[in-house]
Amino acid sequence: MKHTIAFTLMLVLFLQSMPAPAAESANGRIKNAKRFLSQKKPDFAFLEYRALLKDHPESPAAADAAFGLGEYYFEMRNVAESAMAFQRLTVKPTDDVSQVLALTYLLKCAELSSDEQSIKTYRTQLKKSLASKKFLMLFGEGRKQQWNSPFENRFELKEFVDRMEIYRNGSPFYTIEIP
Repeated sequence: MKHTIAFTLMLVLFLQSMPAPAAESANGRIKNAKRFLSQKKPDFAFLEYRALLKDHPESPAAADAAFGLGEYYFEMRNVAESAMAFQRLTVKPTDDVSQVLALTYLLKCAELSSDEQSIKTYRTQLKKSLASKKFLMLFGEGRKQQWNSPFENRFELKEFVDRMEIYRNGSPFYTIEIP
């Protein structure tokens, strides 16, 4: 009996002295999410993106994770959660395609919620973003750009003189007039 108690005590002390397992790295979480998406398991990809945001909120990969969460919630018709995920991406405005697409999703969420004030706000922000010289410089001679989202949606943005057409997986997603 004494040996069992001594062994148990030593085992407990040994286990307590070991470092806790490190949380999965941000890049590991992204790789896992992409693997799950390739296996047609979006729910597991969602869990990876959510864990990345919880464990590594300041990681450069956090923007991809937030975008992935926003798309997942949008597909599940959870407009409120989708909007919260995409709002995270608009805190630090940039001139890249993901920013334009996040604003587009926010505008679509506002329209689905019939939130007139948000519709006006996001439409104005989107028009400003599209009109920025830096964004327009991304476009080459053909005036179109393609982008793959973290949730494996393929976007194509086509600029015309008076509008921007956005396609998602080959289908029209949104069209907005450019001032």
